[in-house]
Amino acid sequence: MRLHEAVAVFAGKLPITLQLLRTEIAKGRLVPARVAGKLFVTPLQLRELFRPCPATPKAHASTFVPASATASPVTLDLLVAHEAREIA
Repeated sequence: MRLHEAVAVFAGKLPITLQLLRTEIAKGRLVPARVAGKLFVTPLQLRELFRPCPATPKAHASTFVPASATASPVTLDLLVAHEAREIA
């Protein structure tokens, strides 16, 4: 279907305008078929254009790791023994 037909058909379902389609074509995110100098797009192309982007998880800002999370069993044994001597 031609660009103006796509806008007429999908205007109620998608936030679409003729200028939006032309912009997306210029940016290369929408590749229409050219026949006799006219631009044609498919409904599938339009659905893909408006498909939600998957959210990428953000990296944690803090790099703090508690000592107990990284301590080896030997280190924990020495710590327990040291605390036991302090208590006694």
